[in-house]
Amino acid sequence: SIGTDPQDLKYKGEDTKLEIGKNNKIREYVTINPGTSGGGGITKIGDNCLFMISSHIAHDCHIGNNVIIANNVPLGGHVTIENDVVIGGNSAVQQFTRIGKLAMIGGMTGVLHDVIPFGLSIGNRNYLQGLNLIGLRRNKYNNKDILGLTEAYKEIFFTKNLNENLNKLNGAFKENPLVKEVINFITEDKKRFAHHFLKNKMIGLIFGETSFPFEILKKIKKRKSHYLIIDLTKKKNFKKDINSYNVSLGQVGKIIRIFKKNKCKKVLFAGKVVKPNFSTIKLDLKGISIIPRIIKSSKLGDAVIVKEIIKILKQEKISTVSSLTFNPELMLKRGTHSKVKPSKKDNIDIKKAIKTLSKLGKYTFSQGVVVRNNKVVAIEGKGGTEKMLMQCKNGKQKRKGVLVKFPKKKQDLRVDLPTVGLKTLVQCKAAGLKGIVLKAKQNVFLERKKCISFANKNMMFVISK
Repeated sequence: SIGTDPQDLKYKGEDTKLEIGKNNKIREYVTINPGTSGGGGITKIGDNCLFMISSHIAHDCHIGNNVIIANNVPLGGHVTIENDVVIGGNSAVQQFTRIGKLAMIGGMTGVLHDVIPFGLSIGNRNYLQGLNLIGLRRNKYNNKDILGLTEAYKEIFFTKNLNENLNKLNGAFKENPLVKEVINFITEDKKRFAHHFLKNKMIGLIFGETSFPFEILKKIKKRKSHYLIIDLTKKKNFKKDINSYNVSLGQVGKIIRIFKKNKCKKVLFAGKVVKPNFSTIKLDLKGISIIPRIIKSSKLGDAVIVKEIIKILKQEKISTVSSLTFNPELMLKRGTHSKVKPSKKDNIDIKKAIKTLSKLGKYTFSQGVVVRNNKVVAIEGKGGTEKMLMQCKNGKQKRKGVLVKFPKKKQDLRVDLPTVGLKTLVQCKAAGLKGIVLKAKQNVFLERKKCISFANKNMMFVISK
C-alpha cells in the first residue's frame, strides 16, 4: 500500500506529500506513508532503492539513493537514511533515528541509536561493531582514505565522551574526506548520536605466526567480544583488521600504552613469536631498557622471549590468560581419535619417546621426539617440528615410528602448548611415521576434521595420553 494515510494519531487529513524517485523496486506488502504537517509534510525516497517484502516506510522518512531494506523491516516516523545503506532482514528502526551513508545494519537489529556513515551496526539494541570495510572497498574508495578512517575511528570512539575525543583528533585525520563525513554526521545532532559499544571487557591478542591466531580471532568475532591485536607476524597478517596495531617486539612501551589506553587488563598469546633481527629492530625507550633481557632470553628459544614479555606485562598489572580461553574445542582429550590404533610395537615406541622427553630438562626448546623401532631418531631443536621431521625421512621405513609432542618441563601452559595441524600430519607421512601422540588437554589440535580424515585415509593414528 503506497500513499495511504500516515499511522499517526495527530494526522487529521491535511494535504501532505510522498515523493518516490526513479528505478525503485517495491515488492509485495510494502507500505509507504506520506508525511505529516508536524514532520515537514513530506516522505521522500531517492532513486534505485530496493524495498523487500513487508517492509514499512513510516511518515516523514527521508531515504537516499541505492538503499536496500530487507524483508520485514519497519522504519519509524522521521527516520533519515543516507545513500547506499543496507538494512538486514527483521530489523527495526526507531523513529527519528539517522543512519549515515554506506552503513550496514545486520539482520534482526533493533536500531535505537544513530549509526555513523560507513558504520557496521548489530545487536538487539544496536551498537557499533566496526566499519563497513567491504562496502568501502566495493565502492572503490581510496585505500589511503580507508586506512585513515580506521585509525580515526579508534580515536573517536576511544571513550563515550565524543566531544572530547573529536577535539583531540589529529588534524591530519580531519583532512580525510571519509573522516570529515563521520565528524559532520556526529556534530549535526549531538543529542541523538550514541555509539553504544557493548560493555565487554577488552582482551589483548598478541599474535605470532601459524594459523592458530586466525582460529582464535574467528571465535572472538563470533562472540562479539572486544579485542585489539598486537601483530608480531613478519608479513603483518592482521593489518586489515581495524583493531590491529603494527608494532615491533622492541616497542614494548608502545604495546603497554596501547593496552592501557584501551583499558585492557588481560592478554592472550597465540602463534609463534619468532626471534627478531636485533640489529634492525625498532626500539622505544622501554624497549631499550629491556632489550638486553630479551636478547638473553632468545638464546634459550622463542618461547622464552614470550615468558620475558609476560613478566614485563605482569609488572604493569596486565595478566596473561590461556591461549585456549576462547577455543577449548581445539584441545584433544584423552583417547584415540583415529580409526587406526597403535600396535604393541607402536606402544613400545611411544613409551620410549615419552621417557626421552621427560629427561630433556636442559633442552628447553624441545617439545617433540621421533622414535622408530625403539630407537630415538630425532629430538626437536630450535628449528622446530618441521625441521626435525625432514631429518627423519627414510625411504625404506614406511608406517613405522611415532611423533610424540608433550609440553616441556615447567612450561607455561598458557602460551606455549604443543601445536599440531594438517601440515604436521602430512610431514609425518612423508617421514614414514605411523602416528602422532599428544598430551591430553595440553595441546592445540588445528583443522581437526581434515587431520582425522587424512589420518584415517593413510592408516595413521592420532592419540592423546
